Amino acid sequence: MSPHLAAANTPLLLLQAIDRYCRVSGGFSGVKDVYSSNPTYDDVQQSFFLAETLKYLYLLFSSDDLMPLENWVFNTEAHPLPVLHLGNITLPGSEPDQQ
Repeated sequence: MSPHLAAANTPLLLLQAIDRYCRVSGGFSGVKDVYSSNPTYDDVQQSFFLAETLKYLYLLFSSDDLMPLENWVFNTEAHPLPVLHLGNITLPGSEPDQQ
């Protein structure tokens, strides 16, 4: 498989692996050993799983115009923040020292 095709399939493979190895009757659980094909669950659904992991997977499968990256940036907790288009505005403290 070419690297480009593998990269294109990665989101789907991630989604399928999460569904196959992490789904439990009450939601999704973490696993104790990600290298095991028969994982032992840690019996905890971390809050970041819903708040971050599923949000990023949703964005991977959504159309590119849902949240155009020219207008939005995501922090480390997957919260969208608007990009301010300031043009040629100089922010205080960023001006070169004038002598």
